[in-house]
Amino acid sequence: MRSTIALALLVILGTVTLDAARPGNPGADSRTDGQSDLALPIELAAPAGVSEFFLRQVRLEAGKIWKLAGVRLAWDQDPALCEPPLNVWLDPVQQPRVVHQAPMASITFSNGVPTRAINLSVSNVEALFRGGAITDSGRGTHEMMVARALGRALAHEVGHYLLNEKAHTPDGLMRASWPIQEAIADDWRGFTLTTDQRKSARQRVNDQRAACSDGSTSREWR
Repeated sequence: MRSTIALALLVILGTVTLDAARPGNPGADSRTDGQSDLALPIELAAPAGVSEFFLRQVRLEAGKIWKLAGVRLAWDQDPALCEPPLNVWLDPVQQPRVVHQAPMASITFSNGVPTRAINLSVSNVEALFRGGAITDSGRGTHEMMVARALGRALAHEVGHYLLNEKAHTPDGLMRASWPIQEAIADDWRGFTLTTDQRKSARQRVNDQRAACSDGSTSREWR
């Protein structure tokens, strides 16, 4: 089974469909608990031809969302992190539609438990752009918006993994669907986590690190 995040194709004008964050400084939502960040190993792979600039933007977008929760997405192989990484594949091929929507990303579940396998679909985001009549001012701007949407979708799937559940919430990062306009907007504070979600995510990283360090978890990457 896959838990998917899908964006509605319908363009809603003049209507607030979510708790839209007001423009402002994202730093206002920074953590204040004084705790240091916990590292979560993660790898992003893509076929030949995908630019490093594009991949970097996806990483940055996902990373800044989890930074607020006190979790650092560790993209570089760090020998100090003994647990296997999350394996993310950026797929240019359109994934199957779910209830007539195009999932931007998905995470594989096995017997109800999230695995480390996450898929991102570039062409599904492109389809949502066309359906939403999104316009941009050039190739660079277009790539940035696609990368931003995919980075937020990736952060959502990481949430399923760290929260260890399929459930969605009515608002915040773990919503089941987002308007495409919000997925690409400069303001990203609508993609945050609750205090309880942050605590749960940090606890899962802590628990995995402890299990890995004492040898009770397999170090085989899968």
